[in-house]
Amino acid sequence: MNYFSKMAKCQERYTEKSSAYSNRYGCWIAEKEEKRKSGTQFMSGPLVTIVPFFTYKEWVQDGVKTDYRDRVGKLFEHIETQGDYFLFVNGCGELEPDALYCMLEAAVLQNADVVYCDEDVMQDEIRMTPYMKPDWSPHTLDSFCYIGNCFLIRKSIVSDTVVNRTFSSDPSGIYEFLRQVCAKSDIVTHVSEILFHAKPDGRSMLSVNGKVPEYLKMKQQPLVSVIIPSKDHVNLLMQCIRSIVTYSSYQNYEIIVIDNGSTQENQTSIMQYMEDYPFSYYYGQMEFNFSAMCNQGASFSKGDYLLFLNDDVEVNDPDFLYKMLYYAQQEQVGAVGAKLLYPNTDLIQHVGIANQPCGPTHKLSMCSDSISHYFEYNKKNRDVLAVTGACLIVSREKYFQVDGFSDKMKVSYNDVDLCLKLFEKGYYNVICNEAVLYHHESVSRGHDDQNEEAYRRLQAERKLLYQTHSWLKKDDPFLNCHMAKNTIALLPDYLYEYEDDAFRNEYEVLQKDQIKGRSNKRLQFTIERSVYKRAPEWVKHAEDYYEFEGWSMINERNNACYERYFLLIPEQGEVIRIKLSDKRREDVVSVFPKAKNAELSGFVLRINQSLLKGDMLYQMGIQYISQITPAKYLSLGETYEPRGLL
Repeated sequence: MNYFSKMAKCQERYTEKSSAYSNRYGCWIAEKEEKRKSGTQFMSGPLVTIVPFFTYKEWVQDGVKTDYRDRVGKLFEHIETQGDYFLFVNGCGELEPDALYCMLEAAVLQNADVVYCDEDVMQDEIRMTPYMKPDWSPHTLDSFCYIGNCFLIRKSIVSDTVVNRTFSSDPSGIYEFLRQVCAKSDIVTHVSEILFHAKPDGRSMLSVNGKVPEYLKMKQQPLVSVIIPSKDHVNLLMQCIRSIVTYSSYQNYEIIVIDNGSTQENQTSIMQYMEDYPFSYYYGQMEFNFSAMCNQGASFSKGDYLLFLNDDVEVNDPDFLYKMLYYAQQEQVGAVGAKLLYPNTDLIQHVGIANQPCGPTHKLSMCSDSISHYFEYNKKNRDVLAVTGACLIVSREKYFQVDGFSDKMKVSYNDVDLCLKLFEKGYYNVICNEAVLYHHESVSRGHDDQNEEAYRRLQAERKLLYQTHSWLKKDDPFLNCHMAKNTIALLPDYLYEYEDDAFRNEYEVLQKDQIKGRSNKRLQFTIERSVYKRAPEWVKHAEDYYEFEGWSMINERNNACYERYFLLIPEQGEVIRIKLSDKRREDVVSVFPKAKNAELSGFVLRINQSLLKGDMLYQMGIQYISQITPAKYLSLGETYEPRGLL
């Protein structure tokens, strides 16, 4: 193969990889979207009347007996006289040929009154912006029309809804009709398949928002018991209490502090503070057991509602109690949480807890709240599997109905366990993203993965959680089964290799004289992050590892023509050469505009901790090997000292 053929081959490989790294959803479609095939059992019935809205359109649907209703202008007029089921679908989009078959099959098998599906946007045959929806989430529907642009409804429910009631054919009318239908339905089910494709410039039901609740017009203002476990954090505790008293516009509350062993000096400070900010103070020396302390506080409380609050939470939203109580007072609702941000930032700490193979996870943790993530996940009030006990309100009756917190889970997962017990009783747990507080997270204890003893306790409590709720090994009903696992991000379940915690980069051990390459001032690299990480528990025989992240590129050259390697060169002994995993870095492109094909200049690499000796220094370097000529380039950087956990 001559020079130009080799160049063309390198460019072809790079273009293909670069395209994949800029189109995650396209990769998911190609590799993971299931190939479906319609049956024929519905050809003789039931009859499904397809009702296009916004504009009239007909679609070819396989395996189902259908007719159409063409009254787009008067959508609900005499509609109860037609069909056994009704498929309402946005006429501005496209249906998959088997869409109706899949939804009718779900309706029949699950005896569902309402069925909805996932959807995306399609332009010029290119699919984008998938919305992989949660299972039935009534309070999410109150926030916005998450059910979207395609839904199947049983005729009897339609008839009951439209009788003596007029709905407009505009988006708000369709949304209100859908809310009323779901309220009358015994079973609302969800088909986790992309069956509808919206147009990017078309009208969409997903943009229809619910009415903002009138929180401050609450008819009843029940007593709320604010229960704060604390020990030897006088300044944090006082900040927490002071912020409640200073900022809360809701006034019918009591504050109860449970202290499990502060020093005499701190006890004195706390009791002196009671003169300025009245609260009840209960002291008793005991090991830290968050559950037991919360249960003790609940036993001393008088309130109809219990707000469990960490002493490192700071109130800055005057109406947070009104907002949380609005949901906590609803018959269907169990626990209610608030959005928590890291102090003096817009970084998210908590917008609900999702279950994943790696365990309960704070989705979007450390992401900016200044932007809206994944269909307003961090902006709309939603149903979730669990909320954090750092700020959790629940009615007294429901709390004692499930026996409160489990004192067997002393530190971790007790909040998740409480929420799961409520969920198992048929209640929905809600994250109220409109209530925003600051959380100085884990100031009191530190993080559980920073030492072996705490980590072993964390593992034991997680094991107990899964033993107590064995069904939890399945998918989270409020996190679509096609969403990425074991990550805080909200993405289709297609991970690039650097995102997969089970992935380890290829490496080889070489003698120093085998590392060839001449210095080239155009070759530049930066290590931005190096960290020691524990092995994922869900990966068998996995080992703890070191992770490095950074970027490298060769300026004023075609980067598509080089293989990249990371070097760890010890003072004595053999060199470890690791093949890099590419990562898209548009920021590097903007800084080095003369570097050709530098979009994939980023890298992440993982190597098992056993490869490095903890008592040795390693010089870090980058080696570029041309795929066209014999050229090899080398750039050496700083030293690295491997450090594990304490």
